[in-house]
Amino acid sequence: MVHSFSSLTRSRFYTLLLLGLVGKTLSLRGTTDGDANDVFAAAKGGNLDALTDLIEADRKLLNVQDESGWTPLHIATKEGHAPAVKYLLDTGANITVATTDDLGLPPLMVGLKYLEPDHEVVSLLKDAVTEYVKTIPHQTQAHATAASGNTSRLKELLENDGDLVERKDENGWTPLHEAVNAGQMDCVKILLEYGSNINLETAHGWTPVLLAKKNRNHDIVDYLKEHEMDARTRKVTKRRNKKNIKVVTLQHAAANGDLNAVRNLVESNKAMLDELDEHNWTALHEAAHNGHEDIVKYLVNAGADVNIHTHGGWSAILLAGNRHVKHSTDKDKAKHMSILEFLLKNNPLIRRQESPYSEADKDVVMMAHQAAQRNDVLLLRELIKKNKAAAHALDEHGWAPVHEAARAGRLEVLEVLVAEGIDINLRSNFERGGSAVYLAQTFNGENHPTVEYLKAVGGEFLEPDADEL
Repeated sequence: MVHSFSSLTRSRFYTLLLLGLVGKTLSLRGTTDGDANDVFAAAKGGNLDALTDLIEADRKLLNVQDESGWTPLHIATKEGHAPAVKYLLDTGANITVATTDDLGLPPLMVGLKYLEPDHEVVSLLKDAVTEYVKTIPHQTQAHATAASGNTSRLKELLENDGDLVERKDENGWTPLHEAVNAGQMDCVKILLEYGSNINLETAHGWTPVLLAKKNRNHDIVDYLKEHEMDARTRKVTKRRNKKNIKVVTLQHAAANGDLNAVRNLVESNKAMLDELDEHNWTALHEAAHNGHEDIVKYLVNAGADVNIHTHGGWSAILLAGNRHVKHSTDKDKAKHMSILEFLLKNNPLIRRQESPYSEADKDVVMMAHQAAQRNDVLLLRELIKKNKAAAHALDEHGWAPVHEAARAGRLEVLEVLVAEGIDINLRSNFERGGSAVYLAQTFNGENHPTVEYLKAVGGEFLEPDADEL
């Protein structure tokens, strides 16, 4: 399925591409209509001599805009006139101004929209933007570079100034937010290696994980979560290796598997049960993540909240499910499955579910979708056994597990879901997107086994609405 840019993604993309100046109008429409029309005609026709004469006679014509905000540079770019574009750039034409029509395109985006990517005009504009970037302060360069995917330049910037890794722009975005939002996995990895904090929020409350979820970039979501898990595990291991360490918090005791210390701390101050650390982790998160079933049961029975989420989006239920997926031995899988079963059984939100298409508990939805993506049939069956809604529930984007399985080509998962009586022709994105057959065929090819299976059980090729393409 081809997802359209959200308004947030589009505006951030344009803003970053031209370094925060895209969209500024030039207010030069007061120039004589005749001269303006002549310069537009010269740009459209690629008449370099006429273009030169007009602009040399009146420099204001260089950046004059028509009623739709198009400048001579926009027009010459669209028509693919490289000599005219080169002259306009050399003369100082504004490369950041966007048109004022519905497109809202700066010159480079006009080139990318109407010309081939390797066209000479596109290359000229890219070079101009690159040169312009060099004049911008390093803070903006780091953000723009992270979004563009230029890994070598990003490393160079971070080597020269390590503080850039968490420098915020005027909207609270760090380079990591930009890399995540643009889907630049390599830049995400570099920024995390240099110590970027995955829990920082923008001025509007976006964390990197939330941005990745919004853009349905599952690879980056998984990578960020794994990074959080690895960092957490290293922290616990380091603490365990220290001799004579004093247990000072309930989280430490739960992570270390010290049930007596956990019990003593809770009995001395029950308010500790759901106490949060700097990453929004509770003792229950620690116990679930580290596989301490006895502590999980004690904390839940003492009243711990099973639905608190960390800044990275993990609840105790999701942590237990993740550990089940990750562990390879039957013994470890059984241990974490036992913890998962207990947490699901003791989740009051799950017990309140009735209709299979009602707003199911977020943990069940996320885990069912995760299981469908990863082909974890065992976990999916266990979730459905605990709550039938797991087979049907939609996420915040209107996707059901069948859409995830079809997109990822998971035949066994599809067989489980069909056996549960799902609507095989349910369209994604709240009935505006494509059906399971559409997703399977688009992402895996017409002859993929999932396509043949879905059609055999009544699946139809239903395309997304036009505005979703």
